[in-house]
Amino acid sequence: MTTVFLIDPRPLFREGLRAVLSASGRFAILGEASDLSSALCRIEEEPPDVATMALETVDDTTAIQEAHRRFPTVFLAVFTELCSDEEAVEVIEAGAAAYLP
Repeated sequence: MTTVFLIDPRPLFREGLRAVLSASGRFAILGEASDLSSALCRIEEEPPDVATMALETVDDTTAIQEAHRRFPTVFLAVFTELCSDEEAVEVIEAGAAAYLP
C-alpha cells in the first residue's frame, strides 16, 4: 500500500482527495497539513511514499526545493491552477516528481 501525506490550504480539497484515495484501497493517508512548514515536521517522523502539495504561485517553488532537499525519496505531486509550460518546467526543476494542473 502506498502511503500519502496531503498538503493543501483548502480543507475541502484535502477531504475530497483523502476520500478518493482511501476508497481505492491502494493508498494509506499518513496525515495532512495546510502548509509545507507544518507538514515537514510531521513528514520527518514518518516519511510517506508520496506527498501531494498545492502550488498557489510560482514563488512557492522554494517550498518544493526545500521539501525535495529534506526528503529526496518522497514522490512530490504538485497540484496547481498555474498552467504555462514555463511554470511547469520551474516546478519540475525545483524537485516535483509530478505537476498536475
